[in-house]
Amino acid sequence: MKRMLLFAAPAAALLLASCNPESEVQEYGLSDVFGYTYSAAFTSSSGTQLAPEITIYDGIRLDWTMSSGSMEVNEYWYVAEPHALNSWNLFWLSKAGYGKDEVARLSSEEASGAASMCVRFGIESPSSVSVLVLQNGENDNEMARMPLTMRRTSSDRKPLPDGGGEADYPTELREPPYGTYYGDSVADGAYFSGMVSVRDTVAVLEDGSVSFESETWGTWTFPDVDVAEEFGVFTVSGEGTAVMSMGGSGGGPYPTTLSACVSGGALTAELAAPGVMGGTTIRFESRSADGN
Repeated sequence: MKRMLLFAAPAAALLLASCNPESEVQEYGLSDVFGYTYSAAFTSSSGTQLAPEITIYDGIRLDWTMSSGSMEVNEYWYVAEPHALNSWNLFWLSKAGYGKDEVARLSSEEASGAASMCVRFGIESPSSVSVLVLQNGENDNEMARMPLTMRRTSSDRKPLPDGGGEADYPTELREPPYGTYYGDSVADGAYFSGMVSVRDTVAVLEDGSVSFESETWGTWTFPDVDVAEEFGVFTVSGEGTAVMSMGGSGGGPYPTTLSACVSGGALTAELAAPGVMGGTTIRFESRSADGN
């Protein structure tokens, strides 16, 4: 089995448009930004150049500075309250005034009443976040009048403030894409288009193989695929062979290629056999799965 990659190869983004459909919004968790520094730059109404930075380390600690390099880093505890998809209200409490265990016991309502700042934090992508100050104690803050987009400026995660390395960061479980996916297919070729086949299956196995089974198109096998994952979206690609079943007799084997995407428990795949009927491409979309 080829190894599972942490990040998809650049070409994987071109495998299927359905891997990142414009109609769907990718869901992120706070852990997707843990340890990275995000920065912005803007000019205040008084003409001051400001360069705020934020680093959220884990589920309770963050650093904030209003001007990188010229002001000291402010250390905060925080309590997160989900607001909407990819958006949270973060209630910031001074690290100097509260203990970690004390903050960990606070409800979001209690944290809201005690917070020195309340920030609406959104994740646009792992490389871009937004910050909107909703409350800043008794101080007026220019950021409270506008949302601020902040870009990731660190390639690696910072060490955890209390020690520990990359492996000590909390992560959200990413289930691998293994399982059997049931769905329908649409095929196009040199001599036909839009041929529908139903009750097809795609099986993604832990041994690194993939099979496509169809009453119309026979059995397609891919013995050694590449599996890659980036931000919870899996891509599966490889080469194999097809034994056809049309006409009641097997034909082949024919060389084939596979490009598939698994996101949110659904699988879409494009299977191509250049030597079948002048070139045949099958697009499969799952309706259910017994796996992820």
